[in-house]
Amino acid sequence: METHNKKGELTAYGYACGYITKLRKGEVYKELYKEGGVYHVRSNYDNIKLWECFDTLKEAKAFFKLIKIDGEPFDLIKINKYELKRNLTNVIYVK
Repeated sequence: METHNKKGELTAYGYACGYITKLRKGEVYKELYKEGGVYHVRSNYDNIKLWECFDTLKEAKAFFKLIKIDGEPFDLIKINKYELKRNLTNVIYVK
């Protein structure tokens, strides 16, 4: 089994083995990892902390891509629309 796909991204097997996708710019970061059978997406920006859990890697990657870290603030409108679409109740924002 491969830990990375042809695009160089981690596979479900890679995450199951403990690999983490983490992007950082200064103090701002976003990360995707698997723990306890679920995928976690965590991030921070301007003292806002974000943490969401997903059952599938596909959902986790889609949410991970919504988070910008290169000088742009969270697009909370897009994230909130995504939450409404999935009926999320466990997104954690801390300011």
